[in-house]
Amino acid sequence: MSKQKRTNILFIHYGDNWIRGSEVVLLYILKGIDKNIFSPFLMCNQSAMANEAEKLGVPTFLTSIPEIMIDKNYIKLQFIKLTKLVFKIIKLSKTHKIDLIYCNSGLPSQAGYYASKLLKIPMICHIHAPYTYRYIFLYRFYKAQKVIFVSKAIKEEITGKINFQNNGEVIYNGIDTNLFLPVEQKDPQLKLNLGIDLDTVVIGQVGSLIFRKGVDILLKAFERVNKRYPKTHLVFTSSGPDENTFVRLSRELGCKKNVTFTGYVDNVPNYYKHIFDINVLASRAEGLGISLIEGASCGLPCVGSNIPCIAEIIENNHSGLLFEKENIPMLAEKLELLIANPSLRKTMGARGREIVGEKFSIDTFTKRINDTLKNQVNLI
Repeated sequence: MSKQKRTNILFIHYGDNWIRGSEVVLLYILKGIDKNIFSPFLMCNQSAMANEAEKLGVPTFLTSIPEIMIDKNYIKLQFIKLTKLVFKIIKLSKTHKIDLIYCNSGLPSQAGYYASKLLKIPMICHIHAPYTYRYIFLYRFYKAQKVIFVSKAIKEEITGKINFQNNGEVIYNGIDTNLFLPVEQKDPQLKLNLGIDLDTVVIGQVGSLIFRKGVDILLKAFERVNKRYPKTHLVFTSSGPDENTFVRLSRELGCKKNVTFTGYVDNVPNYYKHIFDINVLASRAEGLGISLIEGASCGLPCVGSNIPCIAEIIENNHSGLLFEKENIPMLAEKLELLIANPSLRKTMGARGREIVGEKFSIDTFTKRINDTLKNQVNLI
């Protein structure tokens, strides 16, 4: 019996040169893809992602990814570069006999859409964030054969702006619950390495240091909390374009000595497991909020802004607490409740771990992704 031909998939990714939300999701896909059926290839614009994909044995091609966009002061009219990219995708696809194009976010879909049309092969687009009508229309991802949304909130917001012809579905991001798991005993040295006393309650937020993530909101809430509970400390694990602004704000608020900005860290799970006592995401907007899933999987109580996607993760008053977006006094109140009640932190953390197993496991995620891929190339 002749061996069945594998289906070749070209993944196209655009992002800054780091491994964070959408990069982590794509790496999970590349790891979990059914290698008996599919052969993945990757085209991306960032060396960090390329290096990680190559470690997985995925053939990778680095290229710039241009854009056509007119949105207020943001104007990109890279018609020639975009045309060249379309033909680069076509050439690569013919060379490697690509059967399916998979765009990881909206921007790659702009070139991916035209290449797939000319090649007459299907395109899948994986959407991690909300977009305005202008971006949806110009990126063309609404015309993909399948659009994957990371949350119900994102699907409802985007499909309400343009006709998606029933080609969209929600697949929650999954995480490795064997990597993100509670520990029976915390390693005290990791806390001490940050200059934090062992009897201090640590509040942590994982995510880019940008305005959208509500870093300023959390800092202002923490300033209130720290006055009432001096044995508290706030840790931000990451970096970002607004980092200097937030460091300056912590000084202005007078709480800088109790706030740590670690910069980018490689081993985020250790922070959830051994350093944080409360996990926070104070975002103004999110696609889903994967740091809340990671923290909950490690048995941490989570506090998040009450925006639709975060409300899909946190069961309010059961696995964590929700506060009204940008409501600083309310956030401070929720944090103080958890600081003052270690038993409540433990109970909520345990429920959060259960929810991750039910809704956000990597096994569930990879199975649904593989099924979607098979559907698009008529294997099931």
